[in-house]
Amino acid sequence: MGEVSTGTYVPPAPVRTQAAPPPPPEQHATPPNPSIEERAAAIRTVGQTGNSDKPHVGKQLPPDIKGKDADYVINFGSIPERRVIDSSVIEKYTYSPGRFPSKDAYLDHLAENLTGTSEFNVFFDHMYEYSLERETHRVVPENTGAWDGDFLARPADFATEYNERGKIYGDCDEVSGFLDDILSRQKQNGSDITHMNVATSDHALALWYRHNSDGTYTCFLGESGSIKTDVREVTGLPGQSPEEIFTEHFNLDPSHMRASFTFDDGRYYDIPANFSLACRRDEMTAVLGRGDIGGALEIIEEELAKEPGNLSLNFARLQFLALTCAPEEEVNAQADAVAGLLDPDMLGDLMFANFTEETSRFLIEKGFDQAGIGLMQSAENMIAGTGGHLFRGVASAFYLHMADLPGADKDECYRKALEHDSVLLLSIEPRAEQPSDKENMAQMLKQSIEDGSYLSNARKLGVFRSAVSRMSSDKEYNSYIMGRRGELPEEFLAVIGEGL
Repeated sequence: MGEVSTGTYVPPAPVRTQAAPPPPPEQHATPPNPSIEERAAAIRTVGQTGNSDKPHVGKQLPPDIKGKDADYVINFGSIPERRVIDSSVIEKYTYSPGRFPSKDAYLDHLAENLTGTSEFNVFFDHMYEYSLERETHRVVPENTGAWDGDFLARPADFATEYNERGKIYGDCDEVSGFLDDILSRQKQNGSDITHMNVATSDHALALWYRHNSDGTYTCFLGESGSIKTDVREVTGLPGQSPEEIFTEHFNLDPSHMRASFTFDDGRYYDIPANFSLACRRDEMTAVLGRGDIGGALEIIEEELAKEPGNLSLNFARLQFLALTCAPEEEVNAQADAVAGLLDPDMLGDLMFANFTEETSRFLIEKGFDQAGIGLMQSAENMIAGTGGHLFRGVASAFYLHMADLPGADKDECYRKALEHDSVLLLSIEPRAEQPSDKENMAQMLKQSIEDGSYLSNARKLGVFRSAVSRMSSDKEYNSYIMGRRGELPEEFLAVIGEGL
């Protein structure tokens, strides 16, 4: 902890470049606007198996009689709850251009009807299916730069496009963004709620709350996952704040999260935040919507003044100082402040590890080399001698990104990356073109086998096998490795098989 160390490794001043677009996603059959009858039939026939007296997690029980309705069971955690497929619900919520003049009009229709927890849950039960297949629109956070980003369907597309089973589909990001959009429309129509679109380390959530006439608060949480997708609500005790309710009943840490903001022109922000900053969603949306980055920074600084030691808010201020091109001395001082709040335990938390890596990269991308490299090296110093620390994989990714910068010393970047985690490097498809770069990548592969670390857990072994599979499609790289087959351990050859 303490001041940021400037270290000895300084890559050349980078030039911001847009990362190469990802390969086209696999195409999935998506019939345009299936009829209500077709969708009802598809929903009834999915997963029909077994005895109707035995619940099947996430599947229907086969109907015993012909008709429009069929019983099925969804397992919410450990408590199965029976739902009934109701064709009138499907009819009410099915989108088609003939019924609605636009997708926006359809979202208004949903906002008028999805007015409570039960209505949301009935909608999701009938109309939605969890899926990781939506890779149609990539968003890149303005506050962390071109290397970050995720695939995210806009609410209007998410709610109106069906898969082959007649359901809208997506994951937690799509559902939280959709809920946030519906809540925004309801608030514009007079609903007295405070809502926000947030994320924990690796999961997106929609949160909102209502102040009741008796002084209590009712808090809502909407989320999607492979096990369940639902909206839940809890009314707190008199005197209990929304933040306390979310902490006690929803197992959240409101002091550290991300607050997400998406705009129709494609801009996207994913900002380190605490609960108080996330609650100022409408103000942040207004200033960011008109491109007033300085106004957003003022709101962040107002919240930071209330809680100077909050690490998330300090990261947010550092990112927005870089966005506003603040004086270098001010950016360096804020980087020192962030480094002074970090410790090895915090760097072992995925959220803070990612905050550190992405902020360091963004600072370098914006030309603040001393602050960016110093912050990363300060974090590296904190975990020195702690083999297997979570942050090592994050640091590896940082140096691989640095290797992509124009004019970077790739050998040095690869060496630094290899120091941290030779196995997680395999999740990055080789992009090197020079023989010396291929030599570095071959050495990483060899070392990951010799130290046996790829066998340490299933996740690393899965990453390793996946990376080898991708590499096998690179004929030049394939030839390079095969030419050194005799140098590689037999274990390595056993894992990759004859495919490489």
